[in-house]
Amino acid sequence: MHFLVGVVILLGLIYEAHCQLVTSSNQTAKEGDAEVVITCDYSQFTSTTPDAIQWDELNDVGVTFKPGIVNDNNKIENGCFKLLIGHANASLVMLKPLRSDSQRRFQCQITTRSGEIELSKPPSILTVYYLNQPLLNATANTVYEGQSVTFTCSKPDGDPVPDNTIWYKDGQTVNTNNTRYEIANSSTESVLNIKSATEEDGGRYTCKAESDQFKGEDAKTSVGIQLNIYRITVTFTSEDGSATCTAEGHPKPSSVLILKDREVAEKGDNTATLVTKDKICESNLTCYAENKYVNATKTLENCTDIAVNFTSKDGIATCTAEGHPKPSSILILLDGEVVKKRENAATIEIDDEICQSSLTCYAENGHLNKTKALEVCDTGGSGSSYTTVLIIIVVIVVFVLITAWFLFLLVYKKKLGSCSGTTRSDEAAGTSLESHNDDPEGKPLIGTSGGNAKETVSNER
Repeated sequence: MHFLVGVVILLGLIYEAHCQLVTSSNQTAKEGDAEVVITCDYSQFTSTTPDAIQWDELNDVGVTFKPGIVNDNNKIENGCFKLLIGHANASLVMLKPLRSDSQRRFQCQITTRSGEIELSKPPSILTVYYLNQPLLNATANTVYEGQSVTFTCSKPDGDPVPDNTIWYKDGQTVNTNNTRYEIANSSTESVLNIKSATEEDGGRYTCKAESDQFKGEDAKTSVGIQLNIYRITVTFTSEDGSATCTAEGHPKPSSVLILKDREVAEKGDNTATLVTKDKICESNLTCYAENKYVNATKTLENCTDIAVNFTSKDGIATCTAEGHPKPSSILILLDGEVVKKRENAATIEIDDEICQSSLTCYAENGHLNKTKALEVCDTGGSGSSYTTVLIIIVVIVVFVLITAWFLFLLVYKKKLGSCSGTTRSDEAAGTSLESHNDDPEGKPLIGTSGGNAKETVSNER
């Protein structure tokens, strides 16, 4: 009996659905959509253009409380709805649906030219899905390296309820395989804990909430929080007669100081270097570095150093070493074999054959050791030959100059003597002539004075 009643009811519903002449269906939308369209199909009711078309809004119990929100005479109402008429259908278009529009009920009414009225049954129910933006908080947005920080993403309100939270750092998905990252989810929040933060953890963090209706680009992302990791690392070492302090960190160090017994000995921006001697190494040496947010200090634990000097001159190669502590052993090696060993200095005679081999000096002081090869091998022989040749050349040049000078003087004197002899002969000849022209009384002879002589003879006649 009950079976037959059920069959009858089912058949009645099927018949009613089959006989429904005007139909519309439920519709869904997302908050933020440009519009949502609810279609009314009246093709089973009339094949001609209806005399009137309108959409009504019903309350929860199916009673019309706002008739004619749009109709074929008033196709737009308050900028929220509009009527879109097509072939055998009339669609209600809602612009920019909101979450408050969810579960609103709408019914289509068609009136034929003969006055018949048919309603869409049941009314169409609009469901508007929405999802709020998640809220992100952090225990701190600035931490020092090694500290922990926790981010909390509160799951937002939404329909449907969000069921997934994704964490991002600088736009990239957080690496959940990192053992320092712990993520815990509950029905109300998602928590990201970073243990012992490093500089690499610095960046902008966001969380994204997803639901069945809001995934990918439709999901909602929180406002980001910038995490700053402040750190500074100091390295203080000694080598080659100097102690060097370097610092690096975030932000970049602005000052590096080397302190000798708490007094500033050297300073720099990122690096400071102090020349070390025995007395300095016996002092308390520390390095201090700072940036805008953090500082660090490091003591020079081992002020040890050793410097080797290996030279040669005039056939002797000499190796000396100094450092802190004082070098305890100096070795000269020829092709890897020890040929001389001393405490403070070692020497070895060298010649051309030895210079063709590998000569190195090795020194140690119990903490450090250092090796240096002989770069210039001076046997002394090549230098002596060069000096001899140079002396010979100088002697030859001097001899040539002196010889040339004497030759010049000899030639000059000969020319000077020849000129002097000619002058004396001329003077003698002139004197003899004058003596023959004068008479014993000192008067000139006739004809010796030209016109005067002739004039004298003429007068005597």
